Amino acid sequence: MFEPDGPVEHAVVAAAEAFGTTPEDLLGADRSRAAADGRAVAMTAACIQGHSLPAIARHFDRDHTTVLQATRRIEKSPALNGLAAKIAAGLPEEIPDPAPASTFEPDGPVEHAVVAAAEAFGTTPEVLLGADRTRTASDARAVAMTAARIQGHSLPAIARHFDRDHTTVLHATRRIEKTPPLRDLAATIAADLPEQPSSSIGAGDVVEHVPERGHRSLGVREQERAIPGAGERDQLRVAR
Repeated sequence: MFEPDGPVEHAVVAAAEAFGTTPEDLLGADRSRAAADGRAVAMTAACIQGHSLPAIARHFDRDHTTVLQATRRIEKSPALNGLAAKIAAGLPEEIPDPAPASTFEPDGPVEHAVVAAAEAFGTTPEVLLGADRTRTASDARAVAMTAARIQGHSLPAIARHFDRDHTTVLHATRRIEKTPPLRDLAATIAADLPEQPSSSIGAGDVVEHVPERGHRSLGVREQERAIPGAGERDQLRVAR
């Protein structure tokens, strides 16, 4: 018999009971509708209580993007979201995986994005701004960069906060754009950033907004035609 250890597993037990299945099914590979919905509801309940994406994912032996995708799906269903909230309200008031200690004080919207992304992934701003290359740190860093881009900050300005090259920021935003759950998280973080005018968009910075779904990036020649004078070249007239 399954013995829950901690709030996340208590959420699993409650969700399994609600869907007429077992905790083992929710923690396993069962892909039936009941198991999939029960699993997603349990993940969402744990998320509502404040557990980080990676912490929840570890209980289900899955990736944090799976948890994020599940919670996004449940949020779109009033009935399932209500059930998740009800389960969350009945969970033990215990946070087994507290966020690591941090002394980071954010200064400006970009660093606020760093703090929000770090919190969502159960890590620290110091990790995101450092050299950690784990999957959790890489995804959280890319989400923070994308949130800053959505708000309108330039590639070089964002790169300076992370002590990286602007091409790294561009690569990160392109990757997040192709991952709907992470893209939605970046958009959520961006919507909550301070409405401070972006002083980071300065002269000489290239502002390239993160494209929406279905957007086709312009080619080099198309970009030149769109920017007055970009494709012009001085002509030399040869005297005959």
